[in-house]
Amino acid sequence: MARKITLSTMSRSAEVSSSILADMSQFGTLNGMDIACQEFDYSTGWSDFMRMSIYGGSPDVSEIGTTWIHDFAAMSVLRPFTAGEVRSVGGKDTFVPAVWQSGVSAGATWAIPWMTDLSMVCYRRDMLAKAGIQEQGAFQTPERFEETLHRLQQAGIKAPWVVPTQRSYINVHNLAMWVWQAGQDLVDTENKIVLFNQPAVRSAILSFFSLYRYISRDMQHLAEREADQMFIDGKAAITISGPWNIIHSLHTPKVAANMGLAIPLGCSYMGGASLIVWEHTNQSAAALELIAHLTSREFQTVFPRTAGLLPGRMDSLDSFPLPDASLYPLVYQALQSGRSLPSIGLWGLIEDRLAHAIPRLWDDIFASPNPDLEALYDEHIAPLTNRLNMTLAQ
Repeated sequence: MARKITLSTMSRSAEVSSSILADMSQFGTLNGMDIACQEFDYSTGWSDFMRMSIYGGSPDVSEIGTTWIHDFAAMSVLRPFTAGEVRSVGGKDTFVPAVWQSGVSAGATWAIPWMTDLSMVCYRRDMLAKAGIQEQGAFQTPERFEETLHRLQQAGIKAPWVVPTQRSYINVHNLAMWVWQAGQDLVDTENKIVLFNQPAVRSAILSFFSLYRYISRDMQHLAEREADQMFIDGKAAITISGPWNIIHSLHTPKVAANMGLAIPLGCSYMGGASLIVWEHTNQSAAALELIAHLTSREFQTVFPRTAGLLPGRMDSLDSFPLPDASLYPLVYQALQSGRSLPSIGLWGLIEDRLAHAIPRLWDDIFASPNPDLEALYDEHIAPLTNRLNMTLAQ
């Protein structure tokens, strides 16, 4: 009798869904498993997982955002991986270091890296050349970043800059990179408080929002995919996005031929997706076999790029398509120097609330011809900081 097991993944596209269903059908047939597949929306996944953790009904194996792992490990609803099980999937050195570390806490391994998200500046080399801008160092500091956007605008580039301004976790990732560049962090993990009201953190976040003046009016209220599409279609000069944007840009010849990449402010955000086994499962052996398959080099050289992410395995990174082979060293550098979001209980809640507040702030910025960023920060971010710190103190 086939072993019944349920795998949940995050919804992406019909192509990605079809790909995972076909692979699971084949793998299940060959290995005596009846694998049911579920999908969750990433924007509500943390809340869905939290509800299942409390009331039951979770799958056996799940794809999980790397920033959520500690929340659920702290609830004792995840099954830890033994040292032998870690070795059976290749050992920790097989995987991207920052993604691996996101699944480790209190001396236990709770998750195995599956796919890697990496924030990069994507820019049009031809547009920078038109404005007389040297590519080297153009995005190294907030000041240089803004100078680059200003010079593009002065050179007649209609849309120097585009980023999502509707609800998206990309907003949080972008803020984090500006904060890290200032030598700060979004949270104090030791004292378990958020730091959005600290002067240096506040200044760094406001520096990011001050770039609103380089977003053209027709690109001011875009969701994540819409903002990406503006760059993919060649309508915007610069964005910060993930691996999926690189892949999709390859389908626009003029963009692909002129696409440059840079590490944002010297340190990329790194995250992605890992695989967990829920504590309640009665199919532990099947779950481990499934994870070994999903993290195998054979699977990793094909599926992650279909999903628009980098592999979780370091030895599979060269399977990811780039517009120019000379960019691979830069991507490797970004993976080695990048940072993940903080490991703190309830980070999923913090990230969720911040992702909800940022679009409201953007909307008020765009509603005024001369917005008072300090006042808008006091209206949207400062109260959120106080509410979150009250929650964390309980």
